[in-house]
Amino acid sequence: MGFFRKKTSPRREAFEREALPHLDALYATALRLTRSPSDAEDLVQDALLKAFRFYESFEAGTNMKAWLLRILTNTFINRYRRTTRERRVFDGALAAPVGEGVMSQAAMRGLSSPVADAQRRLLGEEIQRAVDELPEDHRIMILLADVEELSYKEIAEIVGCPVGT
Repeated sequence: MGFFRKKTSPRREAFEREALPHLDALYATALRLTRSPSDAEDLVQDALLKAFRFYESFEAGTNMKAWLLRILTNTFINRYRRTTRERRVFDGALAAPVGEGVMSQAAMRGLSSPVADAQRRLLGEEIQRAVDELPEDHRIMILLADVEELSYKEIAEIVGCPVGT
């Protein structure tokens, strides 16, 4: 059966060697952004596909994790903007049912995982609530700094803004 095995390209092998060690960090960040395990998996998969497609633009010797997190973050922001636009269209056509906010919160609690539960206990309910209420772009920066422990310079590269803004 080895005769029919397809050989992997050197480009793919190099990408996998550099990118896959960061898979756990990518998934953890995606899970914190999306708050849904299946959405986090989709986000990581989309980000890795984009990273592989543009792998030639990655400068060897620079921070692969920061580069991947930037792609993941940009993918999330683009998806968030798209769903926000779609939601506005539907909200204009349909009236929201009574109790939608309550149901959304209940659904969010149903998607919790042991990791998310432990993080919530460690951070405290008040801090978690405050972080959850932040706009997406601010929440992303807090996650990258406090959870992923990236430097301000790395965060600035990921979100595409100068350090100190």
